[in-house]
Amino acid sequence: MPKRRLYLNDEEYQYATLCLNGMRNDYLAADRSCGGIDRLLLKLVRASYRSIVSR
Repeated sequence: MPKRRLYLNDEEYQYATLCLNGMRNDYLAADRSCGGIDRLLLKLVRASYRSIVSR
């Protein structure tokens, strides 16, 4: 596997997206800055390597 790549199956990808979005919502509700979470969430959504073939 190449360095700095994260390979997720569909369930892990969905869980990571939901968790980051939930954390973002909590930050917004607490009136805190969520810029770092936004950048990470965008990287995850735009990733071209998001699923793997099961062996």
